Amino acid sequence: SVALYEPEITFRITLPQKQKKRSYAPSDNQIAMLYNAAPDWLKICIALAAFGSMRRGEIRALKYGDIEGQIIHIHADMVRGSSKDKPWVYKEMPKTQESFRDVLVPKEVIDLIGTGVPDAFIVPDGTPNRITDTFMHLRDSLGLKDIKFHTLRSYYCSVSLALGIPTNYVERAGGWAAGSQIMQRHYQRPIAEYEKEYAGQIASHFASMLDGMTQNMTQDSDKPHNYGE
Repeated sequence: SVALYEPEITFRITLPQKQKKRSYAPSDNQIAMLYNAAPDWLKICIALAAFGSMRRGEIRALKYGDIEGQIIHIHADMVRGSSKDKPWVYKEMPKTQESFRDVLVPKEVIDLIGTGVPDAFIVPDGTPNRITDTFMHLRDSLGLKDIKFHTLRSYYCSVSLALGIPTNYVERAGGWAAGSQIMQRHYQRPIAEYEKEYAGQIASHFASMLDGMTQNMTQDSDKPHNYGE
């Protein structure tokens, strides 16, 4: 065998940069698939998250008495307790926090919820984890494994902003602080089908502008020019 020894040779290997995966909010069709396939109690949870930007703990803590017409008064949360006897407890939110808010939801969501005793919970059984676990089982069965339950809030946020709703209103409706970096980083995601539509609108705008510029240039070229003596 022959051994090669080159002490002055240095090998430098440049690895390709890791590509950051771009995140998208769920599409309208994906939300419809999840909603239509869910049992009634989970339908309510999906609707409140996707159309009302409610967190799972807020949904579990929601009572019939918190609903007034199409307005949902969000003022409580179901949070982890400090003992084994009470692993989850109902807790009122301080009114000074951004999470304390009123949200307008479609009448169809109110009809889905129905009526009940004011102090009764809308989703009476289980914990916030039950909402997550059942949702994950459903989305897996539909082949939508990239969607998490809190991603439904991303859908609400992204659709609202795509519709031109002011950011400060979206922040209040979702319970985010003003100028929230969390909302911008994690929830303000493009929806692929809307992004394509808006890209087309932008391209059409520029095409019209270019067409107008071309026409003006043509008209100017037809005019006699006086270049001086």
